Amino acid sequence: MDWENTGWTAEDSFTFTVSSPPAALGPEEFHITISYEINEPGRQSRLLANTGAVVKEGDKVLIDQSKLDASNLLLKLPESQRSSYEIWFQVTSLPHHGTLMVGERNITKRKPNFSQYIINKFGVTYLHDDSESLADNFTFAIWPNEKGKSTMKPEADFLEEMFNITITPINDQAPELKTKGLRLQVLQGSRLVLGPENLKVEDLDSPPEEIRYVIIRDPNNGFLAMAHHPHIPVHRFTQADIDNSQVWFIQDGSPSSGAFYFSVTDGQHCPLYKLFHLDVIPISLVNLADLLLPQGQTSVTITSAHLSAVTNGRSPHITYKIMWPLQHGHLLTEDQAVVSFGQEDLNLGKLSYHMTNLTASEDQLQFSLFTSESKLTGQTLCIRVQPLLRVVSNLTVANRAAHQLTRKDLDATELADRTNSDPKFEVTEPPVHSRLVRRVGRDTALEGATLFTQWDMDQGLLMLEPI
Repeated sequence: MDWENTGWTAEDSFTFTVSSPPAALGPEEFHITISYEINEPGRQSRLLANTGAVVKEGDKVLIDQSKLDASNLLLKLPESQRSSYEIWFQVTSLPHHGTLMVGERNITKRKPNFSQYIINKFGVTYLHDDSESLADNFTFAIWPNEKGKSTMKPEADFLEEMFNITITPINDQAPELKTKGLRLQVLQGSRLVLGPENLKVEDLDSPPEEIRYVIIRDPNNGFLAMAHHPHIPVHRFTQADIDNSQVWFIQDGSPSSGAFYFSVTDGQHCPLYKLFHLDVIPISLVNLADLLLPQGQTSVTITSAHLSAVTNGRSPHITYKIMWPLQHGHLLTEDQAVVSFGQEDLNLGKLSYHMTNLTASEDQLQFSLFTSESKLTGQTLCIRVQPLLRVVSNLTVANRAAHQLTRKDLDATELADRTNSDPKFEVTEPPVHSRLVRRVGRDTALEGATLFTQWDMDQGLLMLEPI
């Protein structure tokens, strides 16, 4: 159909008959409405042309009349007026990864307009910024503008559409090693995943499936394998395999550390060559949890839940040795003070910590682990006194009014019951915007309080007084 001879909306029809002897139907008339207003399935634009464009990464493309043509908007006008108008565009949202240009002039927020005449004669150029983007777009408004009049976008009676740009990537980025210190620690005789936290190569132009590793020299203390075939050595894998936890190192049980030499490439650039170290640990600490001593108690059992180590060395016996004396207590095994103990003592619950300085709030057990062929030094078990105290998490008081403290705010009753005492509180840092005071006897007199007891609290003698 010749659009120049058709208005914005036109009607058409055809007449038909249907027959299937001896029966017949017709003639019938089939009506057709032709309009740019109609949204057909798959039709993204109401313009004569809005095809989008394809450009190579870092290159430019000319947007000409075949790609962007809004001449059909003139058909909305009476035929007698069409020659007095021209189509104007205003870019309402600039592209994110490139620049639009008319000749040498950049299209900007301050100068966003161009006409269909400019597109037809010169075209609009899109210049990609060479980023690793795969798509871009810009949005624009279009309207018929009377010739000789201001080309300001009207308040209404305009269309707005998007022009899409597809970026064809160019593999111009070499793979880059992201992990520092290519090293993996593995327990003697065990297997461990070689994950992206240990080995990560990224390439902005290539997905992980296209980043390929080749083992040039095998490790001398085991082999690499895939998770689904852990007994078969492999010499090739991808970054995607590493990212998906599919690559394993299988340690052969020897006590020696080793390494493997590998190359990695995206298939387009020169390979990277690197050495990956595999450190064998004959002994490993698998549990190291704080030991909590309930306030009011003097001793607590240390078990494998607090301390636990494993070894795959030739000697299975693990010994813990205290490297620095405890400051506020000592260790006992079956009522005997000890400076060393074994993993079996922990497993059987024979080891206990006894606090001798009941004013202390914490202690530290600094130790090393030994087998007949290896050691692990510089370890610390933290011992903390767990207060038998309930403290309100978020105390809210009335503005400019004194607040009486109660058990709901601060409660050491459990400690009092367990120790048959009246727990004492000492203020080590006073409040900033109020003053902690105690009522004196039966009088209304108040005195500053830096020391008080649970009995004071229970008797309602303590107040927070605003300053």
